[in-house]
Amino acid sequence: MRKHFLLPFLLFLLTGTLANAQQPDSIYFYKDGAIVYGEGVTQIDSLTFHATNYYDLQRSEAIYNELASHPELSIFTWMILSAGMQNELINKTIWAPTNESFQGMDPKDLLDLNIVRRILNNQMCKCQITTAILSTGPRIILMNSGKKLTFSKTETGYDMAGNTLLKSDLRVASSVIHMVGGKNPYQLNLWEYIDEVVGMDSLRSYIRSINTPKLYRNIFINNVFKDTITLVNNDMLEYLAKVDKEDSIYTVLLPDNEAFMEAYNRLLPYCKSPSGIPDQSDAAKWSILKELIFMGKLATPLTNDSIYSVSGTKYLHPDSLFQHVTSTVSLSNGLAYRVNHLKAFEPGFQKRKILIEAEEKLKNNIVAANYTMSAMVNTYPFLSVSNGKYLFCNPTSSSPLTPLTITVPLPNTYAMKYNLYFVFVPTIVTDTTDLRPYKLDFYISTNGDVANVQPTYTKINTSNIITNPTALTKVLVAENFEFQNCTILHNPNAVSKLQLRVRNVGGTTATELKNFNRSLRIDYILLEPVE
Repeated sequence: MRKHFLLPFLLFLLTGTLANAQQPDSIYFYKDGAIVYGEGVTQIDSLTFHATNYYDLQRSEAIYNELASHPELSIFTWMILSAGMQNELINKTIWAPTNESFQGMDPKDLLDLNIVRRILNNQMCKCQITTAILSTGPRIILMNSGKKLTFSKTETGYDMAGNTLLKSDLRVASSVIHMVGGKNPYQLNLWEYIDEVVGMDSLRSYIRSINTPKLYRNIFINNVFKDTITLVNNDMLEYLAKVDKEDSIYTVLLPDNEAFMEAYNRLLPYCKSPSGIPDQSDAAKWSILKELIFMGKLATPLTNDSIYSVSGTKYLHPDSLFQHVTSTVSLSNGLAYRVNHLKAFEPGFQKRKILIEAEEKLKNNIVAANYTMSAMVNTYPFLSVSNGKYLFCNPTSSSPLTPLTITVPLPNTYAMKYNLYFVFVPTIVTDTTDLRPYKLDFYISTNGDVANVQPTYTKINTSNIITNPTALTKVLVAENFEFQNCTILHNPNAVSKLQLRVRNVGGTTATELKNFNRSLRIDYILLEPVE
């Protein structure tokens, strides 16, 4: 066992020029520059400070020593020591499996610390649970591994996930120990399955490539102080779905190597990037990944008319996505369908329209200049507004020198041609007597946030556009407009470099105010692929 030493600090008090003279002195404790304690002293030998986790370490050591005192738990205690978890045993319930529980296990697995820690965390939970809790019936226990296991009472004793308790309710320090006749079953979740399954190297390699390590200093992990620790974030888990957790259910399509590369090669020409081939390749692979995951457990045949991927793409006739399934695996947090072809990326995939609901201003990073923006529910019965809502833009300035603009980033576009539309809602939806149209100009920028420089906007229309005052107006802002690069981004909250801007150019003279409305109501923005 590693011994834990006190941290002694010797405080020498100045006693004047005479070594043997004892003169009054004082000791002070400061916090944030203020004295929080002070006391006069005549002599002091030393002060000793304990580390904040000293008593936790003492308790954890006592728990380990108790486990180690049982010869029939020698393999389990050896695993704790080899994994360096002997200081992580406080405030736990530990279902300690006997040596016989590990019969049949590949000895090489006991040398793999990832497997060892997985087993150990699957035998512990972060609270104190005795058999008394079972007086009202079986309990579902959330283990440190994230797995949910059943703890129950039987006719002859107690049972944890199918394993009989041999000894129970041994309280040591701040933890409870039960001795069990078998190790708990461990069902893989989607994240673990993807990381281990054979035949999906292309998908797995990409997912591993989008790990981002981050160094943390002086933090507590599982109640254990760490001077430094590196934690890894993964963009799939961060921005698409936390398939490594057990608290949500997902359905995932898992393409084999051939299916992944087939889709990748088809996507690559549409994912050009000004940064070059590495970013182009990443955009193509991310485009695949974000369309593989769906919320909930989708059992085939599907009864849904449509489903949405976690990235928001709507799929009609969703059964077709599952036509090329080679096997189905039930996992602890959902279903995995292994496929040898990705239906979503057959020829023509690039013709999907992109519709941006204007009222979802925060989600879509819509920015106003000299407008306040509000999402409004359409109550006017004679106009069918998309999603039943629109964006109301109310001017905050009456100065003729103040431009009134709304800027909309355009995400998830491919390097290809599009027709670009703005759809406007007339003022009559709130005031049937107001028949003033909007007078508008449109601009586009393809270099937003480059080197933190303000984007450059180019005017698209050559003359002012006047909207219909009594009907929805679908304005063709640009026809066959070619985007040289794609705007596929991992982070859905990141702002696209490709941006459209609409400016209300209705003036402030009496005549202009009589003829044109300076407020603005936007239904949606539409990108229609042209090929």
